[in-house]
Amino acid sequence: MAVNADFPAQQGVSRMLLVVDNCAAGDALRISFCLNDLRDRFPYAQIVLLAGEESYPVFERSQIFDRIVLSQLYRRNGRNVGRSWRWKSWQLLRIIWQLGFGYDLIATFNWGSNVLHLIGWIVGRRGRRIGYARRFPRLLTENLGSYHGRDLGAMDLMNDNLSLVRAVGLDGRVTPTRVDGVADREAVAQVLRANNLGASQSLFVLHPGSHWPCQQWLAERWGRLADELFSRYGADLVFTGHVRDEPHVTEIRQQMHAPSVSLVGKTTLPELAALVRRARVCICVNSSVFEISQSARVPTVVLAGPTEPVWLGRARPAPIVINRTPPSERATMNASRRTRTEEGSCTNYDCPLAYLKDIELTDVLNAVGKQLSGGESSRLPDQRRARLGRQTH
Repeated sequence: MAVNADFPAQQGVSRMLLVVDNCAAGDALRISFCLNDLRDRFPYAQIVLLAGEESYPVFERSQIFDRIVLSQLYRRNGRNVGRSWRWKSWQLLRIIWQLGFGYDLIATFNWGSNVLHLIGWIVGRRGRRIGYARRFPRLLTENLGSYHGRDLGAMDLMNDNLSLVRAVGLDGRVTPTRVDGVADREAVAQVLRANNLGASQSLFVLHPGSHWPCQQWLAERWGRLADELFSRYGADLVFTGHVRDEPHVTEIRQQMHAPSVSLVGKTTLPELAALVRRARVCICVNSSVFEISQSARVPTVVLAGPTEPVWLGRARPAPIVINRTPPSERATMNASRRTRTEEGSCTNYDCPLAYLKDIELTDVLNAVGKQLSGGESSRLPDQRRARLGRQTH
């Protein structure tokens, strides 16, 4: 069925369900930035969110939703391997029971899944069901076609979200919003005080971890970078990341001479956002921290591999993106990642395309210098920057 873009935003919508499952925090952040006028456009509707374990922290403090139902159907990085169909069936029944029935509008973000579309069909058979096609497109009343984000292009990742929210009846504007709250900021302040960094005016947040080896940088270069930042700027160095990043960060710190603090695995996502907000500069790989830094309006340098990170256009100061991966290698990496996207990660650290070997130490140091001096603000290609800028206004 063709999408009716002129559908009145409030007509016949008393119950709405948004489905954000089977995705990581970065995907969820990009969705959240498109939903800021949702409550204004549907002031009287009951709005429910179905969120997965990794996307839930992005939305847990949101004032948009009346209720959030947590899904455990999809657990990334192979953690659900070996779980029986009996367990999965029980999860499915639990979710349907907690959601209830009679939804007037259901929107399933990202690539969705057959199971998620089935849930939408069960709880909202008489309502509008919008999403991207999977094996059974007739479970949707409004099929948006193929999910282009599978091609892992930065523009497609945002365009797919915007297309869906416009079909719902929103303006499709991109506005970064805060993830952290007062409690998160106080928790971070306590952690910094405990590490004698409570009064720091030169906090440098380093976030080396990624789901993908082709988006990580060599530990030896991170170590040399950290030492140079300490020597040049008197930086107070704080490493952040998921608990799975701890071996990589430990290897980096073992090669350093400068003092540093590791908060890897010790912060929630909202607390990480509060920490980044206090930073003088954030240096990260292409991960969810890039979206967090834009929301926090912190000078950022991001190291990227096969894909260009999604720059949200209104982020000021604009980030500097360093991507030295040759086009032929990008194509190879993207082809490999397309087969693993829904699995959530790759663990082949012996791959010859891992560790962003084409990015040199001087590339990053020059970018940091420009951010701190207010010089060149972005290395996104001019054409892409212009297109993204038009999308956010």
